[in-house]
Amino acid sequence: MSEFVPGFVCSSRLVVVALAMCCSLTSGDVLGADWPTHRGNLARTGCVDGQPGPMSARVIWVHKSSDHYIAAPVSAGDSLLVSALAAFNTSTFQSLAIDPGAKQRVRWAKSVPYLKLPTVCAPAVAGNLVVFGDGMHQTDGAVLHGVRLDAGLPLWQLPVPGQLVHLEGAPT
Repeated sequence: MSEFVPGFVCSSRLVVVALAMCCSLTSGDVLGADWPTHRGNLARTGCVDGQPGPMSARVIWVHKSSDHYIAAPVSAGDSLLVSALAAFNTSTFQSLAIDPGAKQRVRWAKSVPYLKLPTVCAPAVAGNLVVFGDGMHQTDGAVLHGVRLDAGLPLWQLPVPGQLVHLEGAPT
């Protein structure tokens, strides 16, 4: 017998997708010791090998944009995943090539009409799957997106309707 909880709606599709995501995000690739958490370790130093950083830093490439990058970038293979707000708070989500000699810095990008709400969180990556959400604290409804890391092709979307529903945190 199930109990009715006012204001709470749970579909079997949502439960299945949530369980599938949990399983995929806790696979062996993600649980590796080389970068287990945000900024690499519990102290958030960005250093997981115990070695000091470079003696002198140098810029190896620059990506000039009028967009406002608002979430922590995520390194995934030979890409850097970034989330930005463009004019009028339109969302832009990009995969940038990290190779200093890349002829084209932006590998792929998602924006309107695919993204209808601002994306303000860092994504999660598991293998070739990139998961990120959209919506800000003042928006109604949100969408959890799954796209391919290599090409940015949409794999799935999970719309989450409701008042003041947003996905402002990383999906990890």
